[in-house]
Amino acid sequence: MGVIERQSLKASVVNYAGALIGILNTFFLFTLCFDESELGQIRYIQEVAMLMASFSSLGIFNVVIRFFPDFKTEDNRNRGILTFSIGVVVIGLGILALILFYFHAYLSDNILSNRLVIFIVAAAIVFGSLGYSYSSNFGLVTVPSLFKNLYVKLTVAIFGLTYFYEVFDFDWMLNSLGLVYLSSTFFILLYLWKKGNFKLLFNFSFFTREKINKIAVFAGFGILGTLGSGLANRIDIFMVSDILNFSRTGVYTIALNASNLLMIPTAGILAVSGPVIVSALARDDIQEVETIYKKAGVNLFLFGCLILLLLWTNVDALFKLIPNGERYESGKIVILILGVAKLFDMLTSVNELIISYSKYYKFNLIALLALAVLNIAANIIFIPEFNITGAALATFMSVVLYNILKTIYIYRKFGIHPFQIKLILIFSLSMCLYGVNWFLPEISNPFLSIVSKTIILGSIFVFFSLKFQLSEEATKIWNQTKMRISSIFNK
Repeated sequence: MGVIERQSLKASVVNYAGALIGILNTFFLFTLCFDESELGQIRYIQEVAMLMASFSSLGIFNVVIRFFPDFKTEDNRNRGILTFSIGVVVIGLGILALILFYFHAYLSDNILSNRLVIFIVAAAIVFGSLGYSYSSNFGLVTVPSLFKNLYVKLTVAIFGLTYFYEVFDFDWMLNSLGLVYLSSTFFILLYLWKKGNFKLLFNFSFFTREKINKIAVFAGFGILGTLGSGLANRIDIFMVSDILNFSRTGVYTIALNASNLLMIPTAGILAVSGPVIVSALARDDIQEVETIYKKAGVNLFLFGCLILLLLWTNVDALFKLIPNGERYESGKIVILILGVAKLFDMLTSVNELIISYSKYYKFNLIALLALAVLNIAANIIFIPEFNITGAALATFMSVVLYNILKTIYIYRKFGIHPFQIKLILIFSLSMCLYGVNWFLPEISNPFLSIVSKTIILGSIFVFFSLKFQLSEEATKIWNQTKMRISSIFNK
């Protein structure tokens, strides 16, 4: 896992930097600049755009990874798969434009009133995500991650400040989202071009009917799969907004963003694991797939437990620290419910990639559509009864059942699973440290409380993780760091 270690580490650094900006944005800047309703509307536009981007991509994101080995040449030319992919997303965006601006009878009022900025953001996300997926074939995920994640959050923060200081009104703030995502996509594609990988060539002879049929079938299931995934994972924001209001969406957004901190390590590992899994499956090397499956599971669960431990032990101080925190404190339990759901998703490792890039990829369609239906039904039942906590419960139930189903399926088809004794040790360590938290002295200053608990609990967690070598990769990186530091002082 040498490539995965290096690239996921670099991508994780960028993602954690983006997460830091995201924390400052969500918990300090946005709660200061916007009220709950305004914050809810901003998040609603972003989530709707992301869902529509998933649809209008027409399943091409996985295609550029799944079929890249078939099209790649020794000089890194792609025989036209990039040109083909761009053509596909242009068609997809054309269909989206027709739906939004001409055939919109079944769209909600919230979507119709924001449809122009939603379309612009969706189009930018589609092209940016295509560039990101394509760059992962060359192990280039760090810089695209920077523009896809860190850059977007920084620029949104800047526009938020212009609204706070009354340079522009709120309508300008909403429209600026399109500019943010468009510029992010521009820089991702520019980076690919600078690296010599943005080659708009097309080899007609290589696109045989057999290859096109394979791509079409794979992409067709990918369309339904990504749409199902979008509905399953983003439907809570829509339904909270439509069943309740934008104000409750704003409160839910704070809790959702807090729980999303657990997923920071996931993006880098998934991005660099995909091509490796594709290559291993092409060679029918199930042993390598199992190695990635288990190691990724341990690393994700280790980081996830640490982040959830620190998040939940500091949650009360966090709401005291953020501006207008009392407005959002009702979402506290939502953080725990969504956090545990995401932790379970991390525990089951890269099961999504293994199925998506294998000959059994069609199963993802069945599982995702079932998940989407379950999540929608659960939201309809739970939100009127339990408010935003109901949305969190619906997501928790859907995510757990979905991952159990995928894990069982992989075990039946490949005879592999992500579980090992280290996972029990990680969980035990986390629970012990949660118990230790109860004996730590209470500090009235919320900032000092967060800093002290993070240092104490985090240091103990890291110490025992390294001592018992719960993660081979983390231990290796630590040993290499010690050697470098030692060599510097011994000069």
